[in-house]
Amino acid sequence: MKTLQILSDEQLRQGQQLTADQVLAFLEDFRRLHAGKPAPSKLISIKIAGDLLNDANTANPIFESRMTAMAFPGMMRAMKTMTAPGR
Repeated sequence: MKTLQILSDEQLRQGQQLTADQVLAFLEDFRRLHAGKPAPSKLISIKIAGDLLNDANTANPIFESRMTAMAFPGMMRAMKTMTAPGR
């Protein structure tokens, strides 16, 4: 869900009074602020119910379809990688 920013009448007036150069300066500053490299991934620890983990490890088709429907298609790959022999 996206957030909604509600501006006061005064804020709207101030925005309307900006010059083209001020708008361009803001946009350039914003672009530079967000143009850096994405933050590196971080390993986290989670608790997960044993039966859910067992279902994932046995590649249960019902579990896989549930996970896909829940918009976590990469979780199966990640869980298989984490539980791979030698890890």
